[in-house]
Amino acid sequence: MKTINLELSNSGIPCLWEEGGGASNTGRAIIIAGAKGQALNPIYIKRKGHLSNGQHALISVEAGCYIIEAWHQRGDFEINIYQVKDVKGEKATVEEVATFNMNEWNKPVPAFLGDAIKASKEKATQYHCKEPYFINKDKQYEQFKDFCR
Repeated sequence: MKTINLELSNSGIPCLWEEGGGASNTGRAIIIAGAKGQALNPIYIKRKGHLSNGQHALISVEAGCYIIEAWHQRGDFEINIYQVKDVKGEKATVEEVATFNMNEWNKPVPAFLGDAIKASKEKATQYHCKEPYFINKDKQYEQFKDFCR
């Protein structure tokens, strides 16, 4: 188990950013998925400012959510999957679910995380990525009232 820092929205909701993108030969991504591996509703989507390989969607985090961190160099991936066990203010306790390194997983990965893992790899390889990859796109996000502090 380890502790990670979270952002708090103006109304005090604990959040993480979906972020990342690719460069010529390297890239990284952070994807947040729900307890069943589903895409979540963002609180805020960045549309202005520095977007290239930056923060793209602010997503609320609660116990049960999954965080997928992907890095690659020339397509050789390293992926860490964590599950959020507890959230207290600006801190979350997470537990490692599985790690992908040297082209193999160290533990079995829940099948329902397949789409989130695929999104993490796509985002990490998207040259100068400027948009979210794994959010619930069924909703229209015209106005956001709950920005990050």
